[in-house]
Amino acid sequence: MHFTRLPELKHDIVCLRALEMSDMDDWYDYLRLPVVFEHTSWNVQTASELAPNAWCAQELSASSPVRFAIALKSDNRLVGTAGFHTVSPVNQTAELAYDLTPEMWGNGIATAVCGELVTWAHTSANSIRVQATVLESNKRSARVLDRLGFSREGLLLSYREVRGAPGNFYMYSHVTTEPAV
Repeated sequence: MHFTRLPELKHDIVCLRALEMSDMDDWYDYLRLPVVFEHTSWNVQTASELAPNAWCAQELSASSPVRFAIALKSDNRLVGTAGFHTVSPVNQTAELAYDLTPEMWGNGIATAVCGELVTWAHTSANSIRVQATVLESNKRSARVLDRLGFSREGLLLSYREVRGAPGNFYMYSHVTTEPAV
């Protein structure tokens, strides 16, 4: 990804910032909750396993994955993460991924964060296509993508392993043909 600016989230409750090693325990605490765990493909057993996923915006190359912390403005505590885990500059694509602690659900946070990241990918990172995959059972995540104008392209059967079993995922895309600024 090549970009001219970092994403700038405008939200009353949260901000986007770089993930820090000190965030790993908070991240792990909500990822292991059954209500989160059952609708994702995460399979982490300890907080330390998340460290390789803490990609830092300052260390990006053109094809680097990037993940940001979603933090409370009030105390900077991590309440979610969002970013792109697969980036292809050659194809001008990026795959969006996000998660949020259940205590923050229903506040428009996932929609605001993902909306900003999609805009950022299209306008500052030269991505024509932003895609996202959603586990078939994850209705909340599907609604976020629907609200953002993503198109559901189809159901990918046995697309990704989910804790030892093949999982079915919906493929969504948000495509622009506008040239990047």
